[in-house]
Amino acid sequence: MTFITSVAPVIHAPPADPLVDGAERRACALSLAWWRGLCETGGNRAPTRAQIANASAPSVWPHFFFLRCMPGGGENMFEGAGPIVCDALGFDPRGWRVADAWPADAVERAIFLQHTAADLVMPIEEAGRMRIQGEDQAYRCILLPILDSEDRVSHLLGALAFQNGGD
Repeated sequence: MTFITSVAPVIHAPPADPLVDGAERRACALSLAWWRGLCETGGNRAPTRAQIANASAPSVWPHFFFLRCMPGGGENMFEGAGPIVCDALGFDPRGWRVADAWPADAVERAIFLQHTAADLVMPIEEAGRMRIQGEDQAYRCILLPILDSEDRVSHLLGALAFQNGGD
């Protein structure tokens, strides 16, 4: 049996707006702890799709969204989203490209961070502000790489938490 001797660090992207550094952290912290537990159980640098499918759902499952990483730097696609993410976006984004579903003022940064998490095979957490359904929202998001059977990042599991206003 192989054991991981070190824990992958988390890259914290500088906040898009440094004033939101105190935004909700619970969903992201619990998601990261769950993801790390799956890494330790499987002995991999990231969990596999099979591990995710067979794992007990954490309490923050409603905050999750699942992205399929497109080859060649193409635009990632939503394969699923929990009710909190659907409520935030105003619709179920399954089958949508990130650029078409994510708030326009935050989409460029989101795509960059998604590609970075996949390329580095490391979790990335960020906080910022975006307009969600016409309201300014402080948000925190974490992106967690998921491996396919060939040990490549095929998907990203994300968790999103947000606060109205952000003043």
